[in-house]
Amino acid sequence: MSALAPATRTVLALLEADVAGDWTLAGLAALVHLSPSQLNRVFVADTGRTPLVRLHELRAERMAELLRTTSLSVRAAGARVGWTDPGNATKRFHRHWGMLPTAYRRIVGGIQFQR
Repeated sequence: MSALAPATRTVLALLEADVAGDWTLAGLAALVHLSPSQLNRVFVADTGRTPLVRLHELRAERMAELLRTTSLSVRAAGARVGWTDPGNATKRFHRHWGMLPTAYRRIVGGIQFQR
C-alpha cells in the first residue's frame, strides 16, 4: 500500500478525532487548501471512498461501540456521533452493519437500554 497524501492523512485525522463534527466536503477541503472536487479525487485515490462516506463509516462504527458499551438509547447514541435525526441514524447504521441498531445491540450483547 502506498503512503497517503498529506490531505488524506489530515482529513482522516480530523474525522477520527471528531466524528460528531458538522463536517462538509467544502469545509474539509478548505482546511487542506484544496477544492472540494480535488479533495474527493485525492481521498478516493488513497482510500477508495470519499471523505463523507468515510465519515459515515466512522459514525456507524462509533455508534456500534456506544450501543455495545453504554446504556444510551439509539437516539442518544446517534446524536452523540453527529446524527441528530434518529431516522437518518437508523438508516445509515443499517446501511453499514446490515441490521437495525436495536438488533445489533441485542445480537452483540450490548448493555440494554432501560426506559
